[in-house]
Amino acid sequence: MITARTVAALQAAFEQAVHENSGTGQTRVSITHGTTSAQQDRTGHQLLVLTIAAQDFRIVVLFDFLPDTTTGNWFASLFHKSESCIEGQTLTDALAEYVNMVCGTANRLISTDSRRTGMSTPFVLEAGCRAHLPRIQPEHTLNLQIQAAAGMHYELLLCLCSASAISVDFDIDLHAQEETVGGELELF
Repeated sequence: MITARTVAALQAAFEQAVHENSGTGQTRVSITHGTTSAQQDRTGHQLLVLTIAAQDFRIVVLFDFLPDTTTGNWFASLFHKSESCIEGQTLTDALAEYVNMVCGTANRLISTDSRRTGMSTPFVLEAGCRAHLPRIQPEHTLNLQIQAAAGMHYELLLCLCSASAISVDFDIDLHAQEETVGGELELF
């Protein structure tokens, strides 16, 4: 069972991660909570999926993008590309890098000395795969609608799952300082 305190902490961690990795000024984003209509047309959408897991819980993170010109413009601006718009594989690569950055920041906030988490690499699924989310049996599903000032928007779904018969109850210090590593070689 995932407690309400944990759900709120995870939501706050992902909201902070989105803000930290979405630039400033023109690329800044706003986040609202909501739902997506089951009837909404998902034609052309790309789902980028990543999993963050610990011993007693798993978070399946889905980013739902429409890879159109508006999205290409926003990501070109975000990653300081020389082009004003990116598309095709370049856009998919930028989306995957962004997903990796957001989830990496959230993972850093969630992971502590007593709660180690691991993170998968992002992978792309067809938008129709959203219909199969109930099969992973999430205890909670959080839906964040991200809106950029430039008109680009995407949806972030967090599917929270726990190991059976285990209570997952923790809070997150969103203001914890990241440990600075100086000069050491970090092996993965």
